[in-house]
Amino acid sequence: MHVNPSGRDLGELAVLFEVGRLQVEIDQVLPMADVVKAHHLSESGRVRGKIVLVPWNSLV
Repeated sequence: MHVNPSGRDLGELAVLFEVGRLQVEIDQVLPMADVVKAHHLSESGRVRGKIVLVPWNSLV
């Protein structure tokens, strides 16, 4: 996928987020130590949503 940066588009996304109309589906939250697992998951084609990597032990 090729994306051209656009300040206008980013501004529109920010407004949608602020009013609660932009939702992101998160599939999994993994520690950075599981970056290889996250990569394999993303390549599997079976992930529904985003994979979030968090540094060290800051999992919430």
